Amino acid sequence: MAQQQEQQEWYRILQVDPAAEPEVVEAAYRRLARKYHPDVNPALDASDRMKYINLAWEILRDPARRQAYDRQREKVEYSWEPPPPPRPARPKPEPILHVSPGILDFGELDRGDSRTMEVHLVNVGDGKLRGSILRLDRWVVLSAARIRDNRATLQITIHTKSLAKGREYHSGVNIKSNGGELIVPIRVQIKALSNPDSLVQRYYERGQAYFDRAEWNKAILEFTKVIVLDPSHIDAFISRGEAQRILGHDEDALYSFNEALKLDPHYAAALHGRGLTYRATGHLVEAEKDLFAAASLDSAYREDLEELLAARNGTP
Repeated sequence: MAQQQEQQEWYRILQVDPAAEPEVVEAAYRRLARKYHPDVNPALDASDRMKYINLAWEILRDPARRQAYDRQREKVEYSWEPPPPPRPARPKPEPILHVSPGILDFGELDRGDSRTMEVHLVNVGDGKLRGSILRLDRWVVLSAARIRDNRATLQITIHTKSLAKGREYHSGVNIKSNGGELIVPIRVQIKALSNPDSLVQRYYERGQAYFDRAEWNKAILEFTKVIVLDPSHIDAFISRGEAQRILGHDEDALYSFNEALKLDPHYAAALHGRGLTYRATGHLVEAEKDLFAAASLDSAYREDLEELLAARNGTP
């Protein structure tokens, strides 16, 4: 009886009149297929509806089967209701990771100091929380590398011995678990030198003293210290470039003079030093250009320009 009832519902399933033309039946089928196909319809009963829609279409599209079906439906009264949707499966218990605090700010520390902060890991879902903990930098040390309980306290220690003074550092701890994955950001500021201006002056004066005594390598080292502390110290770049040029370190000298000229493109001493370096490396066009610019700004540099021009023209 159930089978007969189902067989007599095909017109209602396709929502057409029993006297509908084949074109109307086909159009109804395609409309319902677009509506109830499981790929586009998330309803739990979409798959069952589509099954009945396909069965109805298979019968009503075939003239012989449709004619036989029409004869049967004249004999049997029917009422059809779609089968109830399947009961949704009970979801599996899943853990949910909660971390507090979400950011670790270690504040300002002296270079060489260490500090420890705590992070609390809690499973606010169901099931058992399991996972791993990874640091993003070597200066970060963890008290544990695995998550084995639904509640845990992780100690995070930073060691600043390898970090530079005056810089802000950012790192993190990557927590991967069956309850989610996240990164806890870490920030620390390493204190700068107490009196950088006095150190800059001390290093520059020491570099000049080494320069005056023709101790070129020592002078270069002191001028480099000045530049590290004060990248805008144009005289340190020029003095370092002069020492490098005298030693024949032409590439290093050109770098120093170029950095000085970035700070001031019309600084005569930097143009003069770069011009002499170009002359030493055989780049005479560039040398003449720089020496001419230097002499135009300061007549004290005219002698080197005239010497270059005389050598080019072959005059003694």
